[in-house]
Order: sequence, then C-alpha cells, then structure tokens
Amino acid sequence: MKSIVTILFFLINFQLHSQSFYKYEKDKRFSFISGVGINNYYGELNDSHKFDFRNLNMSIGLQYPLTSSIEIRSEFMYYTIGGDDKNAPSVGGRRERNLSFRGNNFEYTVTSVFNLFQEHLSRTQQRKTNFYLLGGLGITHFNPKAEYEGEWYKLRPLKTEGVDYSPIALIIPVGMGIKYQIDMNTAFVAECTYRFSNTDYLDDVSNRYVDKSDANHPVTAILADRRPEAGFEPAPIGSPRGNPETNDGYIAINFKFIYKLGTPKPVKRIQDKWMY
Repeated sequence: MKSIVTILFFLINFQLHSQSFYKYEKDKRFSFISGVGINNYYGELNDSHKFDFRNLNMSIGLQYPLTSSIEIRSEFMYYTIGGDDKNAPSVGGRRERNLSFRGNNFEYTVTSVFNLFQEHLSRTQQRKTNFYLLGGLGITHFNPKAEYEGEWYKLRPLKTEGVDYSPIALIIPVGMGIKYQIDMNTAFVAECTYRFSNTDYLDDVSNRYVDKSDANHPVTAILADRRPEAGFEPAPIGSPRGNPETNDGYIAINFKFIYKLGTPKPVKRIQDKWMY
C-alpha cells in the first residue's frame, strides 16, 4: 500500500511539474499603431450624443509592453469637432443664440493600456481576443472657427468674450477597447475614449456677452452676438453666453491596426519556481 501511494504521489507531482515548469517571456517589441475614427464634442454648442460624420480623426503612434498586462502608448491625433445652435432643442434659448463653430485640432497623449487578460509570446498561449482599459495625460491644440457670408474666421484672435485664452489645453483620456489578434505581428482594435479638458473654450463659448462695438475687426461684433441674424434683438451686455461652470470635452470612437516592428526573438522559456 505504501508503494502504491508513493507511485501515485510521484505521478501527480510529475504532472503538475510538467504543466508549470515553463513560462514564456513577453514579446518586448515596439508596435506601430494607426487608425481612423469619429468624434463627438460636448460643450455649450452641443449636448447631444449624436455623432456627426464630418467630425473625423486620424491617429498614429507607438506602443510598448511593460508587462504581460500593461502597455504604454504614445500617440498623435488629428481631429475635427463642431457644434451649432441650429441643431439644439426648440426650448432653452439656444436656437435664439444662434452660435456655431468648427475646429481642426491636434492632440498628443501618453496612455497606459491595461489588458484584462495576460498576453504571452508563445503561439499556443497567444489570445485571439482581449479587452483593455486605458487612461493617461495629453495636450490638445484647438482652433475654433465660425463661418460668416461664406468665409471662415478664427475666433480666438477676435476675443468674442473679451478673453485671451490659450490655444493649448490639458486633456485626460479615459476609455476602453477590444483587441483581435490577427497573427503574431498584427492586431485590430476598436476603442472608445473620452477626453476631459481643462478649458471651456474648445467652442469659443464660455461666459457672458461683452461690448464689442469698438472692436478692431468689423466682423468681431457680428460673431460675438449672432442673435440678430436669427431675427432676435441683440443680447444685453453681461447676459449669459455660455456656462463657465463646466469645461468642454470630446469623445472618440476609433478603429486601429497594431503592427509589431522588427523581427521577433526566439521564444525564451523561463523555468518557473514550483513549490510542493
């Protein structure tokens, strides 16, 4: 009986040890990432979740794995956003305000990507599908414009609210995505990320109407108060033009390809420490 127990113990021990004897090193190559997507801006000129297919983006970047679960990403994105009071509900006074804007902007972000499931180098261990969360920091350069009589005017130099705000803002991207591994070098991802910003001037609208009767540019007073164009009386000086209590933000839905650069090193098997 003792011999049988000894043999069974040896067989179980051998099986467990053979299953946990090796692990595979993480593939430490840089990855090139590029894609396109669609945006939606949230601010004084839009509070709807409807996406406008004119508001597109393009992005390129690099990604590097720190561990089997965490990757770091550096990325540039060109994106367009816009809003128009004509698309607002009939109540609330926004249609009467009659403001609009479009912006062709750039951003640079550094984010951490947290894979929900660990990834490995071995073909037998490579997951086909994975989910991830991401978060980080970045900056955006924005340039709101408005159209008047067929011509587009940059709004920031006109100081429509008497404020000389910066064209650069801090952003905090937070999002999630899903990745499908096509082969050892290529993956396709779909992700959704919201950008919180520290500015309320992505749309050039934030505070109150100011007196622009003595403005240097003749179109400044027109673009500062566009109520008369919609058939309403000019807004009283000092009346609300926007809501300075909340900053602007924007969301992006992206579809990207990730391609690992260089030639992969041979799979390195590392002996696991195994304890009885």
